[in-house]
Amino acid sequence: EQAYRDVIVVRKAEGYYRSLVDVMGESNEDGSRDEDIKEALEEGIETVGQTGYLLINLAQWYIEHDDCKRGIEHYEVANVVVPDDPGLQSDIAKASVECTH
Repeated sequence: EQAYRDVIVVRKAEGYYRSLVDVMGESNEDGSRDEDIKEALEEGIETVGQTGYLLINLAQWYIEHDDCKRGIEHYEVANVVVPDDPGLQSDIAKASVECTH
């Protein structure tokens, strides 16, 4: 994990944020890294811009943490950024249904 953080300082690229989030997720079985994952996704968006991966994963994070409004907002922005993502429409529809119950 630290290696990815070190590389991000020098080379600000989405791929390194993807790897960092993946590594943190692998050690997050108990949920203790949830805030770290959110912060890495937010930092990635601030650093490299709004990408489909970062927006969709942050949307999923919000949905999983009962902030449906922010989750759906991030999905909608992702839909503008990557309108051809085959699963995004179903993710938005699913979140909309889950959030109303």
